[in-house]
Amino acid sequence: MEEFGQLALNNKDTFEEALYKLERVTNLLEEGELSLNDLLKVYEISISLYRFCNNEIDNANQKIKVLAEDTFIDFEN
Repeated sequence: MEEFGQLALNNKDTFEEALYKLERVTNLLEEGELSLNDLLKVYEISISLYRFCNNEIDNANQKIKVLAEDTFIDFEN
């Protein structure tokens, strides 16, 4: 049985590291060779990674909106 702990999200992971782990987890799931117990473990890891990545993207979008509002230039006046 493969150990999946190295794929789990940890508090030092960057967006890029979490995305890489999510890609590895996706590959494991697509291979279809996991036992049901391992499948559930890997699925749980994937949900955690997905939520982290999604949150990071939401934060980046929010920052972009704030920056865009702060830098609006009215060229008509």
